[in-house]
Amino acid sequence: MNKRIYFLVLLPLLLNSALASGTKREVIVARIVRIISADTLTVLYKERIYEVRLLGINAPEIFYNDELYQEALKYNLSPESVIEAGRRALAFVQNFLQYGSQVKLEFDRQKQDRYGRWLCYVYLKDGRMLNLLLLNEKLVTLELVAPNLRYKSLFLEAARSVE
Repeated sequence: MNKRIYFLVLLPLLLNSALASGTKREVIVARIVRIISADTLTVLYKERIYEVRLLGINAPEIFYNDELYQEALKYNLSPESVIEAGRRALAFVQNFLQYGSQVKLEFDRQKQDRYGRWLCYVYLKDGRMLNLLLLNEKLVTLELVAPNLRYKSLFLEAARSVE
């Protein structure tokens, strides 16, 4: 069986076993206000706007900035190639989410980063995790940062299956 199909079939089972492991989950429901990039969104929750950074992944940059040039050099690509990859990832997210879409946000151990963004696993209306969808489509790279490692094994397996 194709590794990718096998992984997608096992995904719900793996998520349920991770949830059954006793790790306390904090999940909230919010609405999409804006999609900034494939790994950064803004949401409306309890009448306030919050910026959300998707956990476990890093999307290619879509703006000319220092991170873009670092990424281009790291992967031996032109800045334009990185931006094009970032735009493909952004378009993928926009296929699932638009202004007003409802999502579930799951926090891990650290709720915010140094910029004040919420750090979350984002679930679509159909229950699929957006973070993993992006990784499975090879649109983002794996970026696991402690202490937010609740789904570490799941993300590592996804990264291996796309190689």
